[in-house]
Amino acid sequence: MLSFLGRVFVEENIRSISAVELAGRLEDELFALNERFGEGTYPRTAKAYLDEWAQPDVGWLRKYYLPGSDQVHFDATPAVERALAWVQSLRARSFVGTESRLNIALELLRQMAFGAETNPDVRLTELRHRREELDAEIARVSAGEVDLLDPSAQRDRYQQFVTTDDL
Repeated sequence: MLSFLGRVFVEENIRSISAVELAGRLEDELFALNERFGEGTYPRTAKAYLDEWAQPDVGWLRKYYLPGSDQVHFDATPAVERALAWVQSLRARSFVGTESRLNIALELLRQMAFGAETNPDVRLTELRHRREELDAEIARVSAGEVDLLDPSAQRDRYQQFVTTDDL
């Protein structure tokens, strides 16, 4: 979602786009993602995703009508720009500490995507996928293959821990 919205609204510098055009672009993106990650990974229509992203409690997009027009338009909210700026700041930081911040960011984005998912089949698919990953890790550890954090990764986690203000 963030990649798509960033590409359309920031990289292409579009401030306002019709719902029809944005839905068409998102349909193409969803088709490519479903081809890459498996059919049904993104089961809803582009319009359904756009409507969700424009909900007040989600707040990624603003949905409105231009004066004198009966066609819906969208623009990105400041929350999208802040999220993109934060992700960009990860690239600018040194390696130390970036891995854990990226892991946190990806986990938060995963929680946002699947925590707002209303389709039980999609949620069950995600839960089963996570269970398969855990089962595979359990099998590796049972076979004696224990993956340990290297010293750099340990420092990374420690630095992330000590810079977390809310503990």
